[in-house]
Amino acid sequence: MKSNCQQKVTFLFIVFVLLMSSQSFGQRTVAVTPGIGTLNNTILGDTTATGARVDPNTVYVLQRGGYYLTTGTIENRFPLTVVASTGLGSRPIVQPAVGAGGTSSNSFSPRADLTLRGLYITNKDNGGSIGGLSRIMRIRADKIRVVIDDCHLDQSGQSALRFDSKNTRIYFTNSIVSNIGATIDPNNGRAFDDRGNNIDTLVIENCTFYNLTSTVLRDGGIYSNLVEIKKL
Repeated sequence: MKSNCQQKVTFLFIVFVLLMSSQSFGQRTVAVTPGIGTLNNTILGDTTATGARVDPNTVYVLQRGGYYLTTGTIENRFPLTVVASTGLGSRPIVQPAVGAGGTSSNSFSPRADLTLRGLYITNKDNGGSIGGLSRIMRIRADKIRVVIDDCHLDQSGQSALRFDSKNTRIYFTNSIVSNIGATIDPNNGRAFDDRGNNIDTLVIENCTFYNLTSTVLRDGGIYSNLVEIKKL
């Protein structure tokens, strides 16, 4: 007969397997068709008749090599995950579309947790313009978690990530930031600009930065956890 200790270990292992299985089976995926506004419409329209999210545990999957023109800022007020599809092929392109007034918007401005994986995101709109004070992402809510992995953030006037928030947790891994800023305004051109706001955590691991007119980190706030920069 098994000892009480062995029985407890077996029971805990079974519970662990069941929990992991329930998480895997519980994840809903939605494939997003490339096109103009399809990313905005799919994410923001994924609700029930009452306006609630269909499933908060949803992953929106973009086609490799696909071209996604955003028709406005995706300002999620719910946890949002957007990833590239598995397999070979280039990163899906997420790019602002020029609106009726001749201007364009940042693609993402999270107000809740956000995860992005395997994407190419640029602030150069489809008319070829980059706003002088544009940001690829402008973080707007306190205490949220942003994960950016295997992404390329390219071409923006002011910064790649700007923090208009406090106590944010940022995990930036296996990614590239390039072509931020303009030579006529070299004081801008930052990868991360905290605007003097206190940050909970900033982890930068195995990333590449090039063609920034200013600096990787414009640090005016206090970081609760050490900024960790690793090159693997």
